[in-house]
Amino acid sequence: GGFYMGRSIFALVLWIVLAVTLYRWSTRQDRTGDTRLSHKMRWWAPLGIVAFGLTTTIAAVDWMMSLDPHWYSTIFGVYYFAGIVMASGAAFILSSMALQKSGVLKDAITTEHYHDLGKWTFAFIVFWTYIGFSQFFLIWYANIPEETVWYGHRMSHGWEYVSIFLALGHFVLPLFFMMSRHIKRKKVTL
Repeated sequence: GGFYMGRSIFALVLWIVLAVTLYRWSTRQDRTGDTRLSHKMRWWAPLGIVAFGLTTTIAAVDWMMSLDPHWYSTIFGVYYFAGIVMASGAAFILSSMALQKSGVLKDAITTEHYHDLGKWTFAFIVFWTYIGFSQFFLIWYANIPEETVWYGHRMSHGWEYVSIFLALGHFVLPLFFMMSRHIKRKKVTL
């Protein structure tokens, strides 16, 4: 209905306004050198992250959980947000490498930056998995039909292979691979 569409439009407009505003302030600061813009961005960015986290949680529930109205989860929004942060960390690493390779950020990004970005991504890999496993374990242990149906669909008719691939590819391999300090300090392995 209308409330659903209103929430969706509000979230999309908020995300666009936050992104465009921070982008404009950043590029204006690059042109003018005005340090007041840095202070403005430092004040607004944390508020934007909180607003993004809340609206993303609502959007995840609206756009994905509503596909199966009999299943519900109080942690799905956090799970989705953690996945977004993990994926954005990986995308940031890859885009930084591409920009550096093209010569744009040749000397601006160091090994220490990549190491920190690797630690950030690793932390959210672990957090995302922790949230996902916690949800799965509680639903499995309780064995309530209204809750198990969601996982039942994902553990049958060929989808169990996708679930196993996700468990291995999104947690087991990254956990053991990204744990090493040396892996996070080399672009090729990161």
